[in-house]
Amino acid sequence: MNTRERKELVYRTMHIGAWARYFPPKNQTQRELLIAIDKIQRLWWKDEFHYMMRLDSVKRSEKIAQKKFKTMGSEYERIVRLVAKAFGDIARKSGKALSPAELNELMHGENGLLTKAHEYGKIHAAMD
Repeated sequence: MNTRERKELVYRTMHIGAWARYFPPKNQTQRELLIAIDKIQRLWWKDEFHYMMRLDSVKRSEKIAQKKFKTMGSEYERIVRLVAKAFGDIARKSGKALSPAELNELMHGENGLLTKAHEYGKIHAAMD
């Protein structure tokens, strides 16, 4: 993962985090989402330059940083699964059934959460 892709991933999680923080009703899945998002943001701040300042070997610092970014990718996949679970929990709490098509629309539709997060990430990652 290059720096721009990592940055885009962090900005995507910011958008999803805002949804999880401010969209009622609150549930355990949304809290788990916030924990996963905080983990990605912590991993973002510790890149290869952070390790280069603390380690003698450039090669070793790059290896550690690559491992961290691999963890970021798997954590983002977990976030996508948690978003689907959160939508299901919200629908169950409101007494409605959520079909797979409706879930797909909420997540990946024109105004879907992940679609908006992807757009937000692309726009802000390209700025710097």
